[in-house]
Amino acid sequence: MKSHYADIIENLNGTNLIARMDLNKDASYLVNIELDPNKANLESNVIDIHAGATETSWMALSYPNLVNTENAKALKPTNLTFADLKQWIKGGEIAKGITPLGYCGNPSNIDLSKIKIMADAIAEKYSAEIINVCNH
Repeated sequence: MKSHYADIIENLNGTNLIARMDLNKDASYLVNIELDPNKANLESNVIDIHAGATETSWMALSYPNLVNTENAKALKPTNLTFADLKQWIKGGEIAKGITPLGYCGNPSNIDLSKIKIMADAIAEKYSAEIINVCNH
């Protein structure tokens, strides 16, 4: 059985995404983390939440032998709206219809130097908030 803290850790989200997705900001299992957009953003022109610039860069940095960066650089951005995203998160055939190639974002925007900065910023903020939650 998972602990209450495991649920909190699994549901850490950026405040902007929580607000944009109309999630209950007061839900006890959500912890709002404010990230500096200059340190935690690789792609500002499109919604980038699944196998886009951020995750592709993260994977290329962590597992360079598993990422075909040439193929990723040839992919076009998905350009989803928030209305599209609200449907996409339902998963299944709905998600496949919206993103038939399986990604949501711009995987062609790989940036290994920025992802290092972003990873450090996220680790610092999330670990500080986990400690804060555990101490209360």
